Amino acid sequence: MSDATQFIQQTLPELFRRGLALLDSRGEAGDTASAAFAEDVRAASGASLVHIEGTGSYYVSVDSGEMKVTQEPLPDVPVRMAVAGSVEGLELFLRESGDEAVADDRTALGVARMASKRAEDLVAGQRIAMHVVIEDVPELGELTLRVGVGMDEPPAEPDFTATVSYDALEEMREKGQNAQQAFMAGKIRLAGNYAPALSLAMQLAQPAR
Repeated sequence: MSDATQFIQQTLPELFRRGLALLDSRGEAGDTASAAFAEDVRAASGASLVHIEGTGSYYVSVDSGEMKVTQEPLPDVPVRMAVAGSVEGLELFLRESGDEAVADDRTALGVARMASKRAEDLVAGQRIAMHVVIEDVPELGELTLRVGVGMDEPPAEPDFTATVSYDALEEMREKGQNAQQAFMAGKIRLAGNYAPALSLAMQLAQPAR
């Protein structure tokens, strides 16, 4: 089993379970925001097709607060997103992140909050095809991540392209910046019809009511 396969099939569900348990624990201690996040995660029902070029495809499904990774879609769990990238890029990311990132509670919380009923409602009926181009990647040069929101296959042709350097991504990770903050700082360049994606990102950034 490759590092990429092990991460998708084993580590990712483990991070999800730990992240949801952390939200529950903080909610029980009186943190109302964490309690609301946990409720939002448990209400989510959807899957992402993750295609790792050179390794295979996996369906990462979340339903009723449980994450499963399968090679076929689960019945009654809609595929809401499709992503494709190279195995070399994923394994480089895993090496650079190290065991410290996996052990970090912030990573587990981030994985758990990737499941969101509120986000599902906001993207319902939308279709956004984008390519994320990462430049100057050590040993690999340029990598392209193909992302389709509201699609069940990764897009061959994008509506728009987001370009960022590897060093800028590392700086974002170190500073805890999200994509919107990085864009405002000029670290991410956009080309094409990106207005729908920006509108969606702004809605997702708004606090839940």
